[in-house]
Amino acid sequence: MGIPLYGQNKDGNALGNATGEVKRISSNLSLTANDSGGTYIMDAALTVDLPAPKAGLEFTFICGTTASTDMIIEATSDGAAGSDIGYVVGDVGGTAYSAGPKDIFTFGASSNNHTIGDKLHLICDGTYWYGTVLAKVASSFTLD
Repeated sequence: MGIPLYGQNKDGNALGNATGEVKRISSNLSLTANDSGGTYIMDAALTVDLPAPKAGLEFTFICGTTASTDMIIEATSDGAAGSDIGYVVGDVGGTAYSAGPKDIFTFGASSNNHTIGDKLHLICDGTYWYGTVLAKVASSFTLD
């Protein structure tokens, strides 16, 4: 491999794998490695299954509604067995937050209602998923 072009990594891929699409979703979704770099605006109660861990994969999830619905992001190693979301850190209403490792991240419903624009960004090192979250209030989400 020669010298990569501007904006490419050593393998000739776009830096940060940020080549995915922005999609509105309102039903369950199982992501694959080919979806890496995608941003998903969640508009309803749903569950998103992450693909098997692979270094460099990354996804962004944004709440697109304030409806009282659970929006769940699950880390799986084979589509069924749990795989850790290593750690999530972030800013929650101006307060630092840190938790993990767990398997399921939920933007919550009812008394734990999320806010439009609450966001989770995940990146994988090949074993674990690591995330940053931005949320208006701490009760907007759980990591189980």
